[in-house]
Amino acid sequence: HKFITAAGGTAGANFTFSEKVTIDTDGLKFNGDTAAANAISDYEEGYWSPTALDGLPITTNNTGNHPSRRYVKIGKIVFAYFDFTFGNQFNAFGARFGGLPIAVASGTGHGANASTNGYTTKGQEYFLHVSGTTPAIFKSNGTQFTHNEVSSNRFAGCIIYSTD
Repeated sequence: HKFITAAGGTAGANFTFSEKVTIDTDGLKFNGDTAAANAISDYEEGYWSPTALDGLPITTNNTGNHPSRRYVKIGKIVFAYFDFTFGNQFNAFGARFGGLPIAVASGTGHGANASTNGYTTKGQEYFLHVSGTTPAIFKSNGTQFTHNEVSSNRFAGCIIYSTD
């Protein structure tokens, strides 16, 4: 079975409908589209916590079900918000953290890079590269931050990536 909503037209004898949303066994489809490949069949939301890696401690700046720890998955796209401060760990290892709520898509060209809009007390732009569930933090010049450089600094933002 399918459920269709319709809207449009004018009142009276000339009333017409145009399909806007269809819900069927493939999922949610819009504007008369019938292709199963275009259906949104997955939606999920919840809360996650970035995790420490390589001995570099992390303190989340908000606990519990706080918006800065929220994630939303729509189809194959994930939005994961974060806000944490690295602890003190002084060495030259590359800075990264773990615990993304859903793994990044596998295979070539499927979202191994993530887009980040964020804030840091470092006072400079940064971006993330994600492999599996492990984002690595890079400077805008393309070199990875080290533990020395991120110690005691806050990083907040939203990671946008694709999943399988």
